[in-house]
Amino acid sequence: MDIEPSSTDSDAVNRDDSLAPGFVKVTETETQIDVLHVDANKAFVNTTAEFLENQYDIFVHPASEPEDVVEHLANNEIDCIVADYDMPGGNGIELLEAVREQHPELPFILFTAKTPDEIAGKAISKGVTDYLQKGTSTAQYELLGNRIHNVVTQRRCELRAHQLEQQFVEHAEQTNNVLWTFSPDMEDLIFINSAFEDLYGISTDRFQDNPLCFLEATHPEDRLHVEEAVNRLKDGQPVDIEHRVNGKKDHQRWVQVQAQPIYDDNDEVTRIVGLITDITEQKERENQLRQFKQAVESTGQPFYFTDCDGVIEYVNPAFEETTGYSAEEVIGKTLKILQSGAHDQSFYETIWETLLDGKTWHGELLNQRKDGEQIVIKQTIAPVTDETGQVNHFVAVSNDITEQKTRAQKRKQVIKRMTDGVFEVDADWRCTLISDHAQTVLGVSESELLGENFWDVFGNAQGTTFETEYREVMETREPTSFVEHYEEFDRWFDVQVYPNDDGGIAVYFQDVTERKERERCLELLDRVLRHNLRNDINVIRGQAEIIHNQSMNGIGESAQKIVKKSDNLIQLAEKERVLVDILQEQPEVIDVVVRPFLKTIVTKMESTYPHATLHLECPDEITTTASAKFSKAVEELISNAIIHSKSDDPIIEITVRSTPTDVSIAIVDDAPPIPRMEQNVLLKESEPTSLYHGGGLGLSLVRVLTSRSNGRIELDRVDAGGNRIELTLPS
Repeated sequence: MDIEPSSTDSDAVNRDDSLAPGFVKVTETETQIDVLHVDANKAFVNTTAEFLENQYDIFVHPASEPEDVVEHLANNEIDCIVADYDMPGGNGIELLEAVREQHPELPFILFTAKTPDEIAGKAISKGVTDYLQKGTSTAQYELLGNRIHNVVTQRRCELRAHQLEQQFVEHAEQTNNVLWTFSPDMEDLIFINSAFEDLYGISTDRFQDNPLCFLEATHPEDRLHVEEAVNRLKDGQPVDIEHRVNGKKDHQRWVQVQAQPIYDDNDEVTRIVGLITDITEQKERENQLRQFKQAVESTGQPFYFTDCDGVIEYVNPAFEETTGYSAEEVIGKTLKILQSGAHDQSFYETIWETLLDGKTWHGELLNQRKDGEQIVIKQTIAPVTDETGQVNHFVAVSNDITEQKTRAQKRKQVIKRMTDGVFEVDADWRCTLISDHAQTVLGVSESELLGENFWDVFGNAQGTTFETEYREVMETREPTSFVEHYEEFDRWFDVQVYPNDDGGIAVYFQDVTERKERERCLELLDRVLRHNLRNDINVIRGQAEIIHNQSMNGIGESAQKIVKKSDNLIQLAEKERVLVDILQEQPEVIDVVVRPFLKTIVTKMESTYPHATLHLECPDEITTTASAKFSKAVEELISNAIIHSKSDDPIIEITVRSTPTDVSIAIVDDAPPIPRMEQNVLLKESEPTSLYHGGGLGLSLVRVLTSRSNGRIELDRVDAGGNRIELTLPS
């Protein structure tokens, strides 16, 4: 037979809208009990109903056949079924089986004339709640009423307990905290919610099997501490400890464990309950606060903390050192203790207005130490607000800039006396300093410039290279230098621009108009000499060749000497051209692979001087850095070695050696010693003069190119006779 489910199993609790959502109110045991009595003997059912209703407030719903049970359970809230064994179309055991399929917990009492020996064992195996044999006296009704009352009351209590337990579990699963209950000996786990798994990294199933496995998830350094806490709980003492857990996450989780033994009326521990809270974030905040305090305590900057009335609550050691006051002397007092009298009341009112408006104040203060010495303080004061946004404290960080101010004043005094022109502007282009010489050159006085916007005073500089370069340094904070003509003054200036610590720039300049005039004259003279000297010498040389070809004896030899001297003068003019070009160019340093670099030069020299032999000894893959025209220096040295050789078939040795820091190129010849004057030119001990021949000009070229390559020159004589010139460049 099929039995439909009813709401009977949940009628022991009622919802109360006055309680918080999710909570229910447990009612007192209902006075009325609804019983479904299934028996084919209607008279017996009526008699039983009358007695139970009068004596026990038990309302009986009669049913004569098992099929009637379906309708009754669907339409009524039944607390208990009382059934006979013998009934039409079946028996009580079969009815019991059908009921248990849909209502496994509904109390079911067999009330039958059958003896226990006949059916009790089978009934019990099928889940009967109680068994009662019918009698002939009214005592059977009293016994039945008591049995019904007991099983229903027990069932209702079980329902209440079950629903309360369900409520507890549901609410426990909604919290991130771990709730647990242990037996008094801590060996049996009674309850724990799922938050335990995430916090400890251990499944609740494993914890159920081995309640002390949580010690495995405890940090090794904390286990003894936790074990001692467990022992205190076993001894009936409460605990409140903190420790690290979760080995799967390197024990980075911190927990607070609070546990309490629960005692009964006999003062015996019945269970141990506990709450575990994840305090990892709290620990991180505490650590951050600790680190912050350590930083504040160890910083060299004075730091203090006040309430909203300016009463000092905390100062760090740097504050004590800077002001000369100890913490005990200033805590509880206002900042007036530091005032020097240099600022009027309106100055401090402005500070207070800024702070109380929730803004940060930055500025300089002239304060007074305990010993009376005045100090300049660069200070930042910020308001601290509570959760409502109200200002309740102020925090300040200071810098003692007294020495810096003194140095700045001395620097200004030095700058004002400098022969170079100097002026400075801040980040807003306000002029803050100008030297005396700059005032003279620029035609503006200090009073006219200081505090003014630079572009308002020098509007004609806008749109020029000066503005472009100044703004570039202001933006990039990278220094620069340039030479430029200023149209308003019709003067040339060599300018160097540097970023300042205050966000502005410093400009150093020299009037180089006369130098530029000399350079222009030099360029003009160079062009004239190149053109006229070369042309005139070529004419002289041509005429000498004609005389040589048409004359005999001494006249021809004299003409040949004129040709040779002409060639020397042409070569000298070429060297002069190369040297002037190099001097006027911006130096450029390039990377050089030494062996192919020298191989190209050797090939060129062998072509120019076929009677000479050049030996090159240079390992592969040696690299250096040198001037882009450094090959001219090597060619000059090799040419001189060949020209001045004592042999008609000169041999020149070129050897390259390298170290981790240097690359040296040595050129060895068999020529006579280099004259002292030319040595001095090569080693920069003197310049070539008009009293000496043009060889010094070529050696000047070698010296300049080596210097521009960040190299050096060494000169020695070799044992076999000859010169050894070594050029050393950076590796």
